[in-house]
Amino acid sequence: MHILYSGLTRTATSDAGSGAIRVRPETVGAVVGAIGTEGFAPAIGALIGESVPIDYLHLERCRPRAGSESDYVVDWFGSWSVRYEDVSDVMRDYYRDYWQDDPLTQPVRAQKGTLVLLRDVGAMAAGELRRRFFDEPRIAEECMLVHGDAKNQFALSLTRGRGQAAFAMDELFCLRRMAEMLFPMFESHVRACGARRPALLDEPAHEDGFEAQLERENIQLSQRERELCKLLLSRWSVPEAASHLDIKLSTAKTYVGRAFAKLGVSSRKELFAWAGGNA
Repeated sequence: MHILYSGLTRTATSDAGSGAIRVRPETVGAVVGAIGTEGFAPAIGALIGESVPIDYLHLERCRPRAGSESDYVVDWFGSWSVRYEDVSDVMRDYYRDYWQDDPLTQPVRAQKGTLVLLRDVGAMAAGELRRRFFDEPRIAEECMLVHGDAKNQFALSLTRGRGQAAFAMDELFCLRRMAEMLFPMFESHVRACGARRPALLDEPAHEDGFEAQLERENIQLSQRERELCKLLLSRWSVPEAASHLDIKLSTAKTYVGRAFAKLGVSSRKELFAWAGGNA
């Protein structure tokens, strides 16, 4: 089993533990019965929890954006938490404004097969992503199961809060074995109901509002600054935009910094608000 951990890949040998799966038939039946409904995330969370305790669960699918070879769309298929009744508002913000900047998943986009990713929150760089989605909810570690290929990549994000034990190797083996059961049910759920908020994730970019705001506030951007802002509003990451424009990443970051300073914003989220006239 290969584990991507804080940017490093390590291999676990077969003697790391049994990783036994302990599930009841009625729990599996509850997941099958919830396919295509809003009860799917809680049901699959309960199923996983019988073998590996978790505090949060998020379900997503990554697929290529139509007409693009390098850009992706992530569809969110629900979340569940044992600690909070509803985490939808927080995750709605993540899938709208932050997922493209998440360093955990970027290296494995479109990879074929099943992967186990581990995130050590303590090793994350300080910033809004860490503050909003890890520090404030008091999340200490994340394990993500990823399965698919270049056309469709499905992921189950499992997290534990502070004070909980880190994921043990036995538990990681168990999750990897459970993946063979979990992902076929998840794929059936996707086919049955579609993404929970496709309109949110595929909403048109704010180019028109961006141009109108520039004219209204009489702000002068260079051609590169304007191009990069429009790509960010089209949900490209800065590395993807740099590659698309055939410029160095450091150069792209410099242009983005200059543009943000002129606009009076400091993040992608603030850029969207500014382009929408809500700054």
